Amino acid sequence: MKRAVVGVFSAVWCFCISFAALGDDIEIYYGISDQNVTVNPNVIFIFDTSGSMSITDGTSSSRMFKSKEALKLALNNISGVNVSLMRFSNRGGPVLIPATDIDEEWPTREVVRSLYGNNDFAISYSNGTLNTTFARDYLVDNEHSRAHALRFTGFDIPKGATIESAHITYFSEASSSLDSITFEYFASLAGDPSEFVDGGTFADLYENGGGSVDTTARGCGNAGVVCWQPDGWLSEDYPMNTPNLAVIVQAVIDDSDWQSGDPILIFGQADDNYDYDRFQVFSHAAARYSRRQKSPQLRIRYSVPADGSVADSYTTKDKLDSLIEEFVAEGGTPVVDTMYEAYLYINGKGVLNGASRGDSSKLQSLSRLSHPDSYSGSGETVPVDCDADQLTSYECRSKVITEPSNAKYTSPLDPDLGQCQANYLVLFSDGVPNNTYQATAISSATGTTCSGEGCANALASYMATKPSERSNDSNDAQVFTYTVGFESSGFDDGYLKDLAAAGSGTFYSGSTANELASAFTSIFIEAKKGASTFVAPGISVNQFNRLTHSNDIYYALFDPRSTEYWPGNLKKYKLIDSEVLDRFSEDAIASDGFFKDDAHDWWSSSSSLDGSFVSRGGSTANQTVPRKIYTNIATVTSVIEEDDSRITTSLLGIDADQNDYRKELIQWMRGYDTQDLDGDDNTDEPRYQTADPLHSEPLFYNYSDGKASVFIGTNEGYLLSIDADSGRENWAFMPSELIKNTPIYYQDGNVFNSRTYGMDGAINVWQQGERTYLIVGQRRGGNRYHVLDVTSRTAPVYKYSIEGGTGSYERLGQTWSKPTVTNLNIGGEEKKVLIIGGGYDDNQDDVDVRTADSVGNAIFIVDAASGSKLAEISNNANANYIVSDMKYSIPSRVSVIDRDFDGLVDHLYAGDMGGQIIRIDIYNGQAINKLFNGKVIYSSSEDDNKEKTRRFYSAPDVAEIVHDNEHYYAVSIGSGYRAHPLNEVVQDSVIMLKDKGVFAQTDGLYTFPDIPSLVQIDPNDTSFVTDLSSYGGYEFNLAVGEKVLTGVSVINSKLIFSTYDPSSAGLVENSCSAAQGGGKIYVVNLVDGNPVDDINGDGEINYNDTYATLDKSGIPAEPRLIITDPTAPTLCIGTECADTVESADDDGDIFKTIISKVSGSQSRLNRIFTNSWSSDIEPATKDDDNE
Repeated sequence: MKRAVVGVFSAVWCFCISFAALGDDIEIYYGISDQNVTVNPNVIFIFDTSGSMSITDGTSSSRMFKSKEALKLALNNISGVNVSLMRFSNRGGPVLIPATDIDEEWPTREVVRSLYGNNDFAISYSNGTLNTTFARDYLVDNEHSRAHALRFTGFDIPKGATIESAHITYFSEASSSLDSITFEYFASLAGDPSEFVDGGTFADLYENGGGSVDTTARGCGNAGVVCWQPDGWLSEDYPMNTPNLAVIVQAVIDDSDWQSGDPILIFGQADDNYDYDRFQVFSHAAARYSRRQKSPQLRIRYSVPADGSVADSYTTKDKLDSLIEEFVAEGGTPVVDTMYEAYLYINGKGVLNGASRGDSSKLQSLSRLSHPDSYSGSGETVPVDCDADQLTSYECRSKVITEPSNAKYTSPLDPDLGQCQANYLVLFSDGVPNNTYQATAISSATGTTCSGEGCANALASYMATKPSERSNDSNDAQVFTYTVGFESSGFDDGYLKDLAAAGSGTFYSGSTANELASAFTSIFIEAKKGASTFVAPGISVNQFNRLTHSNDIYYALFDPRSTEYWPGNLKKYKLIDSEVLDRFSEDAIASDGFFKDDAHDWWSSSSSLDGSFVSRGGSTANQTVPRKIYTNIATVTSVIEEDDSRITTSLLGIDADQNDYRKELIQWMRGYDTQDLDGDDNTDEPRYQTADPLHSEPLFYNYSDGKASVFIGTNEGYLLSIDADSGRENWAFMPSELIKNTPIYYQDGNVFNSRTYGMDGAINVWQQGERTYLIVGQRRGGNRYHVLDVTSRTAPVYKYSIEGGTGSYERLGQTWSKPTVTNLNIGGEEKKVLIIGGGYDDNQDDVDVRTADSVGNAIFIVDAASGSKLAEISNNANANYIVSDMKYSIPSRVSVIDRDFDGLVDHLYAGDMGGQIIRIDIYNGQAINKLFNGKVIYSSSEDDNKEKTRRFYSAPDVAEIVHDNEHYYAVSIGSGYRAHPLNEVVQDSVIMLKDKGVFAQTDGLYTFPDIPSLVQIDPNDTSFVTDLSSYGGYEFNLAVGEKVLTGVSVINSKLIFSTYDPSSAGLVENSCSAAQGGGKIYVVNLVDGNPVDDINGDGEINYNDTYATLDKSGIPAEPRLIITDPTAPTLCIGTECADTVESADDDGDIFKTIISKVSGSQSRLNRIFTNSWSSDIEPATKDDDNE
């Protein structure tokens, strides 16, 4: 079972994924960060070739024909999978082709086609007419020298190809010892020969459209003619192969009238008659005993010049087509033993049934050995008269693997993923199994006791079980079993249904080629597909008392998938005495930091468990239809209606002629279950889906009427407003540029090379006059901010957008930065402004040394009322204030300091992707050209040094310090490569920088600090520097690979931050899941970086006393102070919470102990000169205590 909970999911089964440098923190869910390798799922098909597949069920085609056509159709419409094919022999079945990328070029070119048309096989009568309606007939007649004609279709052989070999295979209906008849073979050169007309004149078949005879050369003994004198005729159902007809086929494709894909019409002319009819063969044209037997086949092997002068592509898909065409219905249904052979193949074990062609004479001719590329350790023993181009011949039936005891399958599992590559076994059959011989071996392999046909369920169940949960051999790969049944009269689907259930797969059925193709396609799609959060919980703030929080806590959840649509949700819990409680007042969090399975969030109305299931409960379960969807197109105050003309095909990114699809997508946007996800045949109900809020942090807002809303963004492209009481959606907003996400998420394709992002950025709200406004960014979803008037809780109004990459905001990158709302005075005019970091340049995803950016390396000051740019601070020559060293993008929030509490911003601090700290001073009241003064005050990175390529993704926290005759701003910030959290090259750190310049002036301007060396604190330190008066601060260095991926906080003279350690990340052996690494919470003294106490109780104070290891795996959330009880504030890191006040309950619990040191023996709510609070959480007050 998946544990889809806050912080991380515990298992992602066996991901069928393409690993790539994803350039985002989602790489932790795939276990690999920088491998540019594609890993496809393995899909092994077992095709039923038993005799019953020739039954027609009262239709014009056999089950075999329909099934072959269906599988070929599905194969031709899929990519990105490795496909293997198996068939039944009389004992088990061979691996006909090893699992190979379906689009990979195949080394040899061979095309096999059967006669499937009812008018493609004709025989002549003595009166000169032709017959096409026979189920079986004779090639030798007792009245005349009979001719026959075979019209084969589907040969896409290019002009210029060389025909290496060509053979027709007939299937005998009766034996004959006649050896005196010779057949002359030649072909039509008429362009695109049409189907035969029953009762027509046979001689007309030799003519072209102009009425002239147009064939290849004729007359035995002449060049270009092939003549065959069979040495008798084998008994019923045996294949009979002609000699090599390559010279005839070559003449056809070289003819000027023949085009690639045209039918190939071949004639066989007997040179005499005989007293009795002889050489009886099957045809597809009519049923015999309600069956269509084995129609003739043409096999052509060809080559093209190596110089590329002849364009041609022959892939695994084409090879599979030909292998499928070879199948004829004969023999039993050894399901169990063939599944066991598949198990041996997938796991690289010894070859069993694939070592010979069985022990039944008929099936020996029809079957094959396992493909030579599927195993190693032995060669093949080939009979002397066996022709490799005529493997169905009688002479080849005793072909075997020479040393079967040494032959071992080559596992198709990728060497990097091993057993964790996704594997699917697909069994297609029309009946119940028989011929089971491997029950004992299966019992031994699975650690169970099974018998007969029941062993299939035992094997399927064993293979579907996670390796780590098996009782015996956990080295075997995990394989899911799907089944497809051919519906027919009296067909009992119980066995196949049970088998699919045992194999954790799905059962499909159908009776037509299209129905079966749909089933096969569904399985391919499922094979290509393969809960968590690392955003901080949104806290419900009681606005009547800014220092007290209500006890509501909201968690944004998501369930990582290998497809676009990651299920998400927003859930509400209560925080009581540092415990997260569900709606039954039970502990909601398990000891590992995940939600308990039996937890129920406060919005959940169902009695079913929702704790570890992202999609259950929460706001998702409270959806209604139609949703109120707003956008910024045309009439912005109107919700999107059914068939809304504003939502065009162009806006959706679909073809102009797809109007019906457009309407379907609009209904899906409006919340309707147009895909019938629950299978109840009702598409007019809610689909109950919310996409992932991967990085969007929920924001709580209290309205004046006592009602409250929670805002959150999703990657589907929506900003959601959720009623805080009921969990119901008030409305959703999707900007026009993200409407194109809709068909992408609707189709839910795989995301292994890239993900589609939407409204994944930060949200902020402010009041201006009597209006309330909201601004939201897009993070990787784009380079825009959107502002809405949300004064009405239920009806937002679009106000304006800020668009990067153009105009005044040309330098604005991806909108990661949370806008800070503040005030400044420009030339005597006070304005409410938004201060925004320049954003992220995704150039940073792919560089491992410090590299300058082309966008994002700016700070923008925006008029909150209109969205117009008031000022730009950057290295741009056209900027209002130029800082030449601002070369690197700034994705983080900009920290804003109001040093004199006059409501106007005085200082800005920001970190960038170059590891630099920037300070900008603001001189309120000055004109715009004299308003700013600033520079880079510190750099923690070094050029061309991968280990010191540090990046700041979060804003610094700033606290005013008066300590030991020093007066400075402590500027604290942590580094970490958020785009690649699995990176284990960089040594990151947390920096505390003393900025004394803000308390000194020269010529009326604040000075900038001259930073002396910093104290280096390292993981192996056993002693610490306690007097930092001669230093400019300290670098608290982390272990290589460990990194800070969220902001740092200063509370009560303590520096608090969480880290992510990827050292345990990657693919976990025997678990088929990605280990997502772990987290730590650090609490150190702000002024010197030293431990606050002997936290682990070992009698020594050293580096190990600075942190506690978090229970929950994955990227930890930013530490968040929550004050529900002023006497015992709570600090939460995601779902892990503890009191900041010491108590007896802390004994023995390092996490509780270190958190309790924040406040000590009694609550002390102040930060040091709490100016740092004013920029992000809530305004500071002058009566806060100072240190």
